[in-house]
Amino acid sequence: MTRVRRIELRLVGLPLVRPFRTSFGIATRKECVVVRVETEAAEGWGECVADIEPDFSSEWNQSAWSAIQTFLGPTLLHEPEVSAESLHEVFGFVRGNPMAKATLVNAVLDAELRRRGESLASYLGAARERVVCGVSVGITETADELRAQVDAYLADGYRRIKLRSRPVWTSTGSRRSGPTIQTYSCRSTRTPRTPSRMLTSSARSTTSAC
Repeated sequence: MTRVRRIELRLVGLPLVRPFRTSFGIATRKECVVVRVETEAAEGWGECVADIEPDFSSEWNQSAWSAIQTFLGPTLLHEPEVSAESLHEVFGFVRGNPMAKATLVNAVLDAELRRRGESLASYLGAARERVVCGVSVGITETADELRAQVDAYLADGYRRIKLRSRPVWTSTGSRRSGPTIQTYSCRSTRTPRTPSRMLTSSARSTTSAC
């Protein structure tokens, strides 16, 4: 257990390597809320996974910032002793806002692990020194463009590829039953040359059950 003496809120951003298109729109920049906490023995950092706007999730950067600044942060500073595991109860008076809460929990946990000289992998009980890394590919204009991006990521060593997709409208204006680009992409990239690669696709909020 320790006491949090100081909390800093920061809004950071980076331009994306290329525009990332999903069913919600096109993103060209990643911005997120980052929290730094100071305890009696160490400092810790936590990153909020909320996005710029409340389109993918009900939480977004501004709401997370406000929740931390107005409610969660002052409560954390008021507590005489806390731990990462105790914060679920400490923050219980605030309904919802799981992303904002997790940002502070992760920051406090980071401080605890730094004080003990323990890695996050060890804390989680990891049995491996390396894990498979993946990448998400946005919607492209053509299947050839998508295939080129997937091939490039496979050449870079990525083992998990997640494709974004959307429904397609025919020339007559009727909606097809499923996202054509998704079906075509999965078919074209799952080749005998890459049997150990994992390919998934996402059509969140764009398709309905048949």
